[in-house]
Amino acid sequence: MNELTHAIGSPDLCPDELLLARIAARGSTWQAALGQLTRRHRSYLEQRCRRYLRQADEVEDVMQEIDLSVYRYAHQFRGDAGYRTWLTTIADRHCLAHLRKQPSFVLSGDLSELGDLQDTVQVNAQHDTAEDETSRHQVADMVERLPPIHRELLLLRYWLDLSLPEIADLLDIGLSAAKMRLKRALEQYGQLYFNDGLKAA
Repeated sequence: MNELTHAIGSPDLCPDELLLARIAARGSTWQAALGQLTRRHRSYLEQRCRRYLRQADEVEDVMQEIDLSVYRYAHQFRGDAGYRTWLTTIADRHCLAHLRKQPSFVLSGDLSELGDLQDTVQVNAQHDTAEDETSRHQVADMVERLPPIHRELLLLRYWLDLSLPEIADLLDIGLSAAKMRLKRALEQYGQLYFNDGLKAA
């Protein structure tokens, strides 16, 4: 029987919050508690991280960063929401930080959802045909030319399919601010589309 089992019973049955409390206390069982939490939520975290990241090595790097954050910030958990909600917030922020470090935030092969952006932009009826012919490459090029703050909003909303409340929470801003940023991003995308996209079509 290991120290964690001796201290709190079967680790498989121990609630997440109690395991996290053991980590926060930095007692003799914190390593076993962290290992149990990691194993318990690994499959969920891998699926979550793959929403953002495409390479297995990137996912693994972020998983390690998440473990480190759980260790570092376990004492900040207040229980207002469940452990998995808290863990999801940590995971999303690490994934977003990882994406921000990449030299190119937009990969044309990953923009199938962004191809529908034209439907969300107010357009004139005479542009419908040209709009339908806009290629993914042109969409990727236009999104890449947006300011980072707008590009980020479009990617979170249309590539990762996050809801506005999820985006607001991830970026640590209010819901109204998230709505306004997305509106401005779409408006600027629309300007690029009409000024350059239609000319190239």
